[in-house]
Amino acid sequence: MTWIILASLISCTAAESGNLSVISFQSDGLPSMNSFLDAGEGALPPLTQVTLCCRFRLRHGNAVVPFVSYFGGDYDNELVIGFQSFTDKMWIECCNGAVSENIPFSQLRLYVWQHMCVSLDLPAGELYLAYNGELQEHDLNIERSRIRKRLEVAGGGRLIVGQELDSIKGEFDIAQAMDGEVTDYRLYDVALTPEELVMFTSCREEEPSSLPSREPLITLDNGRLEPQGMVTNTSLVMSEICRRVYSYEILIPKKDTFNNTVIFCRKLKATVAVPKDAEENRMIFNKFQHLSPYCQGTYKALYWVGALGNLSTGGWNRVSDGEPLLWHNFSGLSRTFQRPRLACITVGNNLYPYEWWQTNCDEFTHSCAMCNFTSRPLLRLRGLCKSSLFERELYLNDYENERPKFDGMIHSQILWENSSWVMVSRLHQGLRAVMDMGVPGAYPIGLHNWSISGDKCIQKRAELLLTACSRDEYTCGEGTCISKSRNCNLITDCPDQTDELNCKIVIVPRGYSEELSPPRDTLEPLAIHFLINITSIRTFDLSAFAVAIDAIWHTKWHDSRLTFSNLQSNYQNNKVKERQKLWTPKLLVTDGTQSLVEGARVSGNLYVIRGAEPMTDNNEMTIEDDTYSGEENTLLYQQQDTLEFRCHFELRMYPFDTQTCSLTFSVQDLTHTQGVLLKDGEGVVFAGQRQLLEYKLEREAISQATVHSVSVLQVQLELRNQYRYYLANAFLPSLMLVLICCLTLCFDIEDFSDRIMVTLTSMLVLAAFFAQTSQSNPKTSYVKLIDVWYLALICGVFFIILALVYVEYIRLTPQYQYQRVNVAPTKGNSFAHKGPLPKVDSRKKAILANRVFLVIFLASISLTVVCFVVVGTVALNA
Repeated sequence: MTWIILASLISCTAAESGNLSVISFQSDGLPSMNSFLDAGEGALPPLTQVTLCCRFRLRHGNAVVPFVSYFGGDYDNELVIGFQSFTDKMWIECCNGAVSENIPFSQLRLYVWQHMCVSLDLPAGELYLAYNGELQEHDLNIERSRIRKRLEVAGGGRLIVGQELDSIKGEFDIAQAMDGEVTDYRLYDVALTPEELVMFTSCREEEPSSLPSREPLITLDNGRLEPQGMVTNTSLVMSEICRRVYSYEILIPKKDTFNNTVIFCRKLKATVAVPKDAEENRMIFNKFQHLSPYCQGTYKALYWVGALGNLSTGGWNRVSDGEPLLWHNFSGLSRTFQRPRLACITVGNNLYPYEWWQTNCDEFTHSCAMCNFTSRPLLRLRGLCKSSLFERELYLNDYENERPKFDGMIHSQILWENSSWVMVSRLHQGLRAVMDMGVPGAYPIGLHNWSISGDKCIQKRAELLLTACSRDEYTCGEGTCISKSRNCNLITDCPDQTDELNCKIVIVPRGYSEELSPPRDTLEPLAIHFLINITSIRTFDLSAFAVAIDAIWHTKWHDSRLTFSNLQSNYQNNKVKERQKLWTPKLLVTDGTQSLVEGARVSGNLYVIRGAEPMTDNNEMTIEDDTYSGEENTLLYQQQDTLEFRCHFELRMYPFDTQTCSLTFSVQDLTHTQGVLLKDGEGVVFAGQRQLLEYKLEREAISQATVHSVSVLQVQLELRNQYRYYLANAFLPSLMLVLICCLTLCFDIEDFSDRIMVTLTSMLVLAAFFAQTSQSNPKTSYVKLIDVWYLALICGVFFIILALVYVEYIRLTPQYQYQRVNVAPTKGNSFAHKGPLPKVDSRKKAILANRVFLVIFLASISLTVVCFVVVGTVALNA
């Protein structure tokens, strides 16, 4: 599309001069249906493309804030562009309702110049929204059934700015009226490019090229728009409209000390003002001089300056950031700070209007607070019921009756009237609330009692909180803001200590029963997560079959019936004080013998673990506690005690044994269809010393099961005997004794007395070892592996003794050889005669037997040792 270079003469003149016409709707401050600009009938030709660009500053929002309301083709919303303040949306509709867009939009602010462009290209199905330099692109949702002959804005209708048309004759709605100012209004019959939209809404007034060069159909200066009703026309320079950061001062006509002045301005998210130059100093003084009768105290001054003297440098520093003042308006000796008693500054009186004076900072010196803002302060009103007609957000804006006025987004106002603060409505007649003036001259900031009339709420008196604190801050009773993380942290941070007064963690609903388990939203049973942390094994008594452990265990679950508040990130700060009023899982603990475990009945502590973001803020509550859903945040019941229980010890492989002891946890009065125990993380953790006197904890495990329709968790502790002690103190010495006995077979064959004495002595010592070990080992009705060892060695020594006796017997007993001799027959018969022959050497035979026994016993001992090694290895690895 060809660009149209020519712009209107009036627009060019305004751009060159830097002044723009400003139209103010409802300029008398009263809601009105008779305040608008009318382009009359026949204002628009048929359009397939349209662009609206304007700059605006709203004083109030409304159900609809219309920038374009066009009735055409027998349809009241043939072209509508406006904001819906109640729903935070941009409303764009055209073409007999064939195009209707509601774009989420939450950036609308009051009292600040804002820059907007909306571009519709119907054939291309494109919508562009530019706002303060940011561009959004949307595809049009077109309802084809509502298209007439073609998709276009019908021509020949009536166009209104500032009201929403319901018919060609008007029929305005007071809830669909604009209350604010508009300038640089441009309605085009073409779709501007995205680059042009961004340039316009960026409002770079130093760049003339930022203004689109196309000629608009309608502007504020081309005579197409006729003002009707309460409409005023002024002008502003472009630099003022495009200014992004500016200072805004409000004088609080109430005398107070300097410290209280600093605190009061902080309550409003402001700082105590410090004029930056002579022009600003004169401007502020002149603007608020009419309030001097309310501010003149000891020094007849108008207001405090936000600076304090610095004795070390002799200069003055700003209270807000500690930086030195670059400009001041002292005279004479006051230019430098030399008198510590006069460390504050006040600004002039009627005789010396602009001069600064060194002033006492003590409690006897009073003046007014001049608070400096970087934007209009937004305050929130809390404590009204849900159906209340009053607004919950108000801006500190302008003055009425010589006091600052608080203006709501739509209609509410808090203003000074007849020596008290009242809250009224611009729309609802008879709606009124009066603040109880407990302290004369008090301001409505903070927590105060109000008497209400004409409202939909039942309450006639209510405690309301008016605060400038942000949503992530907590408001103290007197209005000071602190971080919500410092609320209910067991440290008083508010000057009035209200941050630690209402610190209830759990909000119990009416009808809650601690006897009933939490309801289930699904068919799944209630999940109860369990974790036990064993800190130490206090007792491990084999002889008594007893074990005692020190442990900390906890259960976690969700209770959707509850609501939580004041939750800190550290769950230990979220301790529930009235635990007995809530349902908690009662754990039943049994051991391997199915006996109840002693020491598991000590009551524990209940905490809440913050696991989700807070729910939507409920401004019906004056206390700004973040509330959390019980369905998304976890209850933690923690217990700590010494658990004493019995364990079945299997000692057949002692001292190469491994013992397994178990504890079974279940929830009383809860079947597996109602609730199930699940391990939390690992389920069991051991944080103590694993090395015990005789055993070592090798492994801890947890398993889930269902026993008699009850969900249980079984904790198993696997302890392994530290057998090295027995290797050094039992097995090795006893084996050495047996080897000594075997070595006696190597003694001189004729030295029987030494051989038998060494063997007998070894056997006595071995028996003594056995008796001593048996006394220290646990008593069992069955034979243990160590008993088998000693019995095998004693039997081996016994057989060695028998072998020595036998060898000695062979050596001492004469040996003969017998040989069969044939004798000659007599009388035809013959017979054989057997008789002794010469003696054989018995010593050689004894030596031979001795060697055989030595080999047999060494082999037997070796085989015994190998067998025990294999059995012990298998037992240890089982």
